[in-house]
Amino acid sequence: AVPHRLSLKGIVEIGASAGLNLALDRYRYRWGDVEWGTSPLLLEAGSRGADPQPRPVAVGRRIGLDVNPLDPRDPDDRAWLEALLWPEDPDRRSRLRAALDITAGLDIEMVAGDASITLPEVLDTLPAGEPVVVMDSCTLNQLTPEQRSALEKAVADARRDRDVFRISLGQRWRDDGSSLDIDDGTGWRQVAEAHHHGRWVDFYVLP
Repeated sequence: AVPHRLSLKGIVEIGASAGLNLALDRYRYRWGDVEWGTSPLLLEAGSRGADPQPRPVAVGRRIGLDVNPLDPRDPDDRAWLEALLWPEDPDRRSRLRAALDITAGLDIEMVAGDASITLPEVLDTLPAGEPVVVMDSCTLNQLTPEQRSALEKAVADARRDRDVFRISLGQRWRDDGSSLDIDDGTGWRQVAEAHHHGRWVDFYVLP
């Protein structure tokens, strides 16, 4: 049987940089023996825990929030992102270039500014009653407690009109990995741990 398609009317990323994570449905993934997607770009992670059960995803609007958004089509922005990689890691550079090419072909809305201010404004532009995902990856540690509180208040306010699902990587750190946490409106729970650069993931068995 074909798994039920997950429809995401909107994805909003806090700290989106060039929007690579907003192209999440355009990559191919492999976790141990589990593979999902048909993209020429393969993102592979060792699986240390429960096998994931990926589903087809249909994405509507893709919106990135960043103090200084980058354009995957701009040669200078691409060069800057490559400069941030370790010189001895050519495989990662190859994946970055492929992801930038994929992202450059998508309609991604980038919003410049402090996400604690722009998030409520962006959420207000989405149709009431339609679910939205708000995600971040190794970003919250760069914000002040006041900014983090403002983000959570924006999500709580938006939940009066729609379902808002939060996904956050990196709220709790350890030497070789960080936590993957979700909140569907009933409170935060940790669902996995992952290597900071995606080399492995440890999914928990969810109830």
